[in-house]
Amino acid sequence: MRYLLACIGLCMALNTYAQRTPLPHGMIFGTKPDTSVVLDAAKLDSSMDRRNRISTIIKGRVLRVTDTQNGWFEMEAGKGKLISARFKNDGIKLPSALKGRVVIIQGIAARKMEAVNGKPAGTVVKNVKDPEKTRDGTIPLIFEVAGLMVYQ
Repeated sequence: MRYLLACIGLCMALNTYAQRTPLPHGMIFGTKPDTSVVLDAAKLDSSMDRRNRISTIIKGRVLRVTDTQNGWFEMEAGKGKLISARFKNDGIKLPSALKGRVVIIQGIAARKMEAVNGKPAGTVVKNVKDPEKTRDGTIPLIFEVAGLMVYQ
């Protein structure tokens, strides 16, 4: 009788484990990104040069999924930098298993732009240190994702 219960328990455990499928290569969230011209995420900041916003396609590793329901995640941008990314459209659910995977994303990259001390435009403020800069003096990047494809 014990062996019968053990076999049934083992079969049930195997069935529940088999339901967890890993993310396959090529799985798409949102629209399918164009893979003909892909930029490495570490080179994104230097390729933006002096522009604040560019439309681009990048490839990089996902560090963590911050919000699975709304599609917020963080990507590695090289040299300890992060790219905060979110989907343009609501309702896209990202699995937390995306952590550590290499993805290709298409969308709009922008530098974080906020008014200094919440002042309205046209107000002259002298000798104010920019609070939004990181330790190395660069402005953090934000990426508005239109489409994501799991690469590896």
